[in-house]
Amino acid sequence: MSHSRVEGPPYDFRVRAATPDTADALCAGYGLDTHGELNCNVAQTVVVNIRRWILLSPQYEGRPADCHAMIINHEVRHFLGRGHRGRPGPRMPAPVIMQQINGLHGCIANPWPYDNQEDITGPSLYP
Repeated sequence: MSHSRVEGPPYDFRVRAATPDTADALCAGYGLDTHGELNCNVAQTVVVNIRRWILLSPQYEGRPADCHAMIINHEVRHFLGRGHRGRPGPRMPAPVIMQQINGLHGCIANPWPYDNQEDITGPSLYP
């Protein structure tokens, strides 16, 4: 599989950095309430709230590169059809698709979807 940045269509998806108001408006168009704080994936666009990008999540304080990777990886996983996952257990890496911003609940902050080519996952939150 090959990945590359392109200047315009055709593309699989795009990443758009947006102010909190713009992020809220883009996400609300698809029924999502991001409260001026959150990111979302809508249609073919990963919407990154620049407030979250700059201020980071508490779990990633002092680690901006990891927080940025987690934001992009989390929303791209949604683009790929993945739903949120729960925590796998204490002291285990949090799945990137877990809502880490809501707390780690004993897991370790983790910005990556894979470890040694194994999917880092947790229990499904939806039966």
